[in-house]
Amino acid sequence: MKLLIFILSSILVFNSCNKDNVSINVPIKNLENKLIVNFQLLDSTNLSKTIFNKSEEVLFELYLGNQLYQDLSYSYTGFPFIFEIIHNDSIYATSIDYEAMELIERTDSLKSGNEKYFRWFAPNTFGRIQNSAELEFIPGLYKARIQRQSRLGYLNEIPIEIKSIGFEIIE
Repeated sequence: MKLLIFILSSILVFNSCNKDNVSINVPIKNLENKLIVNFQLLDSTNLSKTIFNKSEEVLFELYLGNQLYQDLSYSYTGFPFIFEIIHNDSIYATSIDYEAMELIERTDSLKSGNEKYFRWFAPNTFGRIQNSAELEFIPGLYKARIQRQSRLGYLNEIPIEIKSIGFEIIE
């Protein structure tokens, strides 16, 4: 009788360990199934605005949030994005002024559910400061824009639109 109980319990244990019978609870990500793109200008307190004092640094910020159910990849040469400031129909400053960059094609990814930030404290770069060629904003109207450095669109060839932002510098 003990042998029969042992055999039956052994069969029960072995059957319960079968992989087909084991359920694994994997949480499903609650995603919006879209790519979130947000370009904004921030002051030193991280407040989004478009009117700045001429002595303020302006933080250019591009946010990419992958709420799609797929990982996204992209390739670029140098930097994935170049921030630009336009004043009087001319380029006033960029995020790569006085900066050296390798002209090597790089590949990166933005995994599903993750986010990336690209930032620049305008109007100067580390290279510009090192070369004592710092810029100061002068009062007037400006436009902030972003140039993409990627090929064939961005993020698995999903085109993204990043609109320019008009801003003003006051005394």
